[in-house]
Order: sequence, then structure tokens, then C-alpha cells
Amino acid sequence: MKIKNQFELTKLIVRASCDLTTSEWGVLIVIADHVSHLNGWEGWPTIEQIAKYSRLSERTVHRSIKSLVQKKMLFVKSGKSGMASHYKILVEALDKDAAYAVHSANQIQYEFEDEENEPF
Repeated sequence: MKIKNQFELTKLIVRASCDLTTSEWGVLIVIADHVSHLNGWEGWPTIEQIAKYSRLSERTVHRSIKSLVQKKMLFVKSGKSGMASHYKILVEALDKDAAYAVHSANQIQYEFEDEENEPF
């Protein structure tokens, strides 16, 4: 899937959120708001900005970023002293996760339709 703008990226994050905690999801949404497709989905919001807009503590933001890196949904290049880190959202990983989520939702719907539904 080719992501063309931030709206499509945000939509992809929402669909891929089945494997994310609420904190990870919030952090990823905030980072998505600070990146651009013009530079390969990279951005450099500060930890303070991410915490403010995600309504999380800075400690929780750090933990969430570490977890997103481990899940291969985010790449982080640490900034020099006094400079913000660079974040790159790994769209390919999100796309695979979103495809799984859509497949799972379709499977649940299919199983639900197979059940006999009796009126209450």
C-alpha cells in the first residue's frame, strides 16, 4: 500500500493498532502528526511535545517508543545533546499489521454470520 499523505498514515495506524497498547498508539499518532511523506515519513518531535500531545508522562513516552522500536514499527536515530531524536515510521510494518487486523475482523464477521440468530 502506498501512503500518500498524513491522513492515510493515520488511518493505517488506527487499523494497525490491534497489536499496540493505548500508550504506543497515542505516541505513534503524535509522531505521525509530526512527519511528512516528503522526507520518507521522518520527523523530529521532542519527547516533551510527544508527551504533551499524547497526554502521557515522559517516562511512558520513552517506554512506548522503545516498545515501538522493538515491534519494528518505528526507527529512532538519537539526536545529539540538546537536539531532538529523528523518528521514522516504518509504514511497511504497519501495513502488514493492518492487513492482519482487517483479515481478522472479516473472519469474525464471517463466523458471526454463520451462527443462527434468534430474536430476543
